[in-house]
Amino acid sequence: MFEWIRRIAGFLVLQSLGKTLLPSRKYEVYYQTFTGILLAMMIAAPILEAGGLDQLVLSAAERIQSEWDLREGGMEERIDDWEGIQEDQLEEILEEQAVQKMEEIARESQAVMTKCQLTWEDVRQGTLKNAYVELDHPSGQSREACEEMFRRQFLRLFSDAILEIHWE
Repeated sequence: MFEWIRRIAGFLVLQSLGKTLLPSRKYEVYYQTFTGILLAMMIAAPILEAGGLDQLVLSAAERIQSEWDLREGGMEERIDDWEGIQEDQLEEILEEQAVQKMEEIARESQAVMTKCQLTWEDVRQGTLKNAYVELDHPSGQSREACEEMFRRQFLRLFSDAILEIHWE
């Protein structure tokens, strides 16, 4: 009993010392809440031990922890599935935007893009690995000039990508 009172008194001294070391008064409420819970646990421990309730509380806590672990494992699987779905959707969105931009570049280069196949190096970072493009040349400008203009504008957007152009 004396040891229990001594531990509580020592805790209260440390609690007041810790309170003076707080960097700001805005943390005081959180500190008091946390130390209050610890103090309540220190006070309740001998009472629970005397009644044999400490083992009951411990087994309940272990049961709750094991249930939480089971749920958390299932959550991780769901998170992995969601990330896969997000990556697929992200790839679709990126591809759609890249194709639209490349059609715009083709028009500016006085050509028509008839086919486009893209390969992504890293979908999350939007890094294009290579592009296969088929162009049609309806204008009076030479194919070489159209291709040079298309290539220059393409590399301005996708500097690290490999561009393969075929003409119809």
